[in-house]
Amino acid sequence: IAAVTARGVVRVDKGEAKAIGDDRGTCIALAPDGTTLVGTASELVAIALDGTRRTASAGAVQAAAHHPQGFWLVGIANKLMRWDGSSEPTHVTTLPGRCDHVACSAKAIAVGWDKKSAAVLAWPSKDTLGSLMYPERAIEGLAFGPWPWVGVSLDLGDGNKFNLQSLALHRSDTHPGREHHSWLVSVGGPPDDKPAVAPPPRAAPARPSSAGFPVGALVLLAAIAIAIFMFVR
Repeated sequence: IAAVTARGVVRVDKGEAKAIGDDRGTCIALAPDGTTLVGTASELVAIALDGTRRTASAGAVQAAAHHPQGFWLVGIANKLMRWDGSSEPTHVTTLPGRCDHVACSAKAIAVGWDKKSAAVLAWPSKDTLGSLMYPERAIEGLAFGPWPWVGVSLDLGDGNKFNLQSLALHRSDTHPGREHHSWLVSVGGPPDDKPAVAPPPRAAPARPSSAGFPVGALVLLAAIAIAIFMFVR
């Protein structure tokens, strides 16, 4: 476990917490080999288990994740960048807004922006597999589960899981004693001439609403396409 605190970066191993840097981090991510990536207001800092540090100049880093192929994906302003840990970061795609969440799997990447929207892109083609937009709620995190599921955590302790094959959308259960919330969500899928697979109960029906372009094209498409909205109860 690694965490960013007011005093710097802390790694927790076998119940023991150890400070590994005084960097004022804005985000943090871990690699399978234990390397910790810290994003700051001006650079990327990769800290290995032996304390070796590698850095790269960058703007304010808002999100980071390690890809199974061995590199990092980071959100800087409205851009998604790739960093191999040694050279300068390279451009992956431009987003419609400020990138604030990144998640990776072997088959796809998920990105969120402006706390309201998220898209899942096939890797490495970057074709759009699915997209979600929450007009009334805030996205707090993204994570892949067993394929084809991706999870979306929301404010107020709620969440959705999104099936990238059927475009089924399921909500989290309300725990006893907590207030039950409902929300509106726009669900989009990949371009496909075939009808969508019939989803299970409480799922969102799908039809083509976003093209298989880089994420930056989604804003333009939203203006000319009819979105599928679902009221999650």
